[in-house]
Amino acid sequence: MIFYILQCNSNILWNNIVSIIAISISIIALLINRKMAQNNLRLSIQQLIFKTINEKVKDCNLIWEKESTMENPNHKLISEIIISREIIDKSFDLFEKNYRSIRKIQTKFYKLFWTQLRTDIRVYIIKRTPEIAEKQNSDVYKKQIKDIRSWFVNF
Repeated sequence: MIFYILQCNSNILWNNIVSIIAISISIIALLINRKMAQNNLRLSIQQLIFKTINEKVKDCNLIWEKESTMENPNHKLISEIIISREIIDKSFDLFEKNYRSIRKIQTKFYKLFWTQLRTDIRVYIIKRTPEIAEKQNSDVYKKQIKDIRSWFVNF
């Protein structure tokens, strides 16, 4: 009789141990899956911002190819660069809610935008826009040029 009671208690004990092990494994698996999901979300956010930057760079390069020269103010190009910057900024604001540390790599994305612009656009912004801005009677254009140069030229 005592042997039977010990045997029953042993089964109960082993059942409890197996249950605890199963629950522990499930919790560990859940934590690993959560971490992997967070990493996938972060990667998706970075890829979406990268895609947005590529599209905006293409837009700027197309505008430059169609109508721009080194001598005119290129209002459409300047406007497109400013709009691109605002869209990228809003993307970071939006995605920051799900990925708080995205701001740590924000300057790398701006550098990516700047380096993907055609070389002649970068030369135009660095060398020609200050001269053109001085000749313009528009304070808005001067401010836009100053903003663009402060955002990108320091890379």
